[in-house]
Amino acid sequence: MPSSIKDYRNLIEQPWGKMFYELIYHQLNIKDDDRLNILDFGAGFCVTADYYAANHNVTAVEPNKEMYSLRVNNNNYVLI
Repeated sequence: MPSSIKDYRNLIEQPWGKMFYELIYHQLNIKDDDRLNILDFGAGFCVTADYYAANHNVTAVEPNKEMYSLRVNNNNYVLI
């Protein structure tokens, strides 16, 4: 188990961390046919928010400032 938020961030950047998120996206099976409004509450590093923001309107909520500072930010999403 990671001992800090930074360790956890490094863990999810490893191949097995990326595979975990790919499995989640596959299981959620959200289609890109229609643009959806998605709320990502407890968004963590905004990995999921960033993934879905490419084709949907995403609002991400993350109260932890350290996680917020280590977030992914490739696409446009509203971060609260």
